[in-house]
Amino acid sequence: MKTGLLTVFVTVGAIISLLVAGCTAAPGHVSIEVSCDEFSTNPHITGEVHIPVDGTVTLTVCSNPTTGFEWEQKVFCPLLGSILTKVDHSFIGPEETGKVGVPGQEVWTFKAVGRGTAAVSLDYSQSWEGGEKGVWTYTLTIVVE
Repeated sequence: MKTGLLTVFVTVGAIISLLVAGCTAAPGHVSIEVSCDEFSTNPHITGEVHIPVDGTVTLTVCSNPTTGFEWEQKVFCPLLGSILTKVDHSFIGPEETGKVGVPGQEVWTFKAVGRGTAAVSLDYSQSWEGGEKGVWTYTLTIVVE
């Protein structure tokens, strides 16, 4: 009988811990990750998210600069700063080192500073003259409430 009661208490405790952990996640933060496979299937992806003022959006996209391609922020409407601010943009190399051509990820983070709707458009291209342009695109509409 004592073993059964102990099992119930341990199970209830574990469930409560999971619920509390879920409730303490960063409110107003949205993470979006788009893999190379997703872009191979659909090279021009759009999305929409809703966040509060002071919320953040982290957009992680597949990237392989060894091919000469990189993401560029093409359009930001309205002007940067009135609704969104770009907080960070970085490249994370591939987990597998020592292999040529293995993609990593570019990570873009934006913070909501005012109410309204803004669009962030990223373009995966080779930046030199004659390089391929717009091979992949990602356009994200961010509604700040």
